[in-house]
Amino acid sequence: IENIVFKTTTPAEEVAAIVVEAVQGAGGYFPSPASFLPELRRICNENGIILIIDEIHSGMGRTGKMFATQYYDIEPDIICL
Repeated sequence: IENIVFKTTTPAEEVAAIVVEAVQGAGGYFPSPASFLPELRRICNENGIILIIDEIHSGMGRTGKMFATQYYDIEPDIICL
């Protein structure tokens, strides 16, 4: 994100929030790679960007934990249920 999007498309200071799914629900059930969400959390923290995680398909215990983000040891700013 830092090297591709922020440097070529949209500067970080123009981004208010990033919305992602911890587990992709459309087209299958694909969890995020282990380093993706922690790295995204770091980028958001460093740039003052709100991190919103969509847990509509993965939250409320559907992955074995209350929220899929618990597997990544991160805390989003907002969780969509």
